Amino acid sequence: RYLVAAHAGGIRPVVCINKIDLDTENRAAKAAHMYRALGYPALLTSTQNRTGIDELRDVLRDRESVLAGQSGVGKSSLLNAVQPGLNLRTGDVSQTTSKGRNTTPTARLLKLDVGGYGVDTPGIRSYEIAEVPIHELEMHFVEFVDRLANCKFPDCTHVHEDNCAIQRAVDAGEINRARYDSYVRMFSEYENP
Repeated sequence: RYLVAAHAGGIRPVVCINKIDLDTENRAAKAAHMYRALGYPALLTSTQNRTGIDELRDVLRDRESVLAGQSGVGKSSLLNAVQPGLNLRTGDVSQTTSKGRNTTPTARLLKLDVGGYGVDTPGIRSYEIAEVPIHELEMHFVEFVDRLANCKFPDCTHVHEDNCAIQRAVDAGEINRARYDSYVRMFSEYENP
């Protein structure tokens, strides 16, 4: 959803997978590899052991950036690590859910010592992409774009049609099934609001 919104808004997205110190199964590296293969910069970070903090600082340098993500993923903690002294409020990981807790009540524009600005945003539990018309959703999945002309029907939704190039690519392992499933969920939400 964040990538679709970034594409629709003409924003350069960077995927940042935080809290990799908690990743005992190496799932973060696999996810980062998948995003990089699609052309997205992908960082692996941890504020606990300072992994990826220098790389994140370089990404933010001299830019206007917004850190967006679900509640408790560590956006404020990352900004504190990038620029010690910000002292943004952070919370501990919940012992019950093993997830972070939302501690940022409003968006804050922060001037960064490395140049540029960063916006620390409140966590988002769900994210609507209402500004993207349903017939344009496919264009915001970069792995779909070059295959769209190969669908049998010009108005193919890539959900239920026969001879769909996107579905064939998913079945052949050329498109990540989780990404395709995400597309189908978003498409279904448009059809059944």
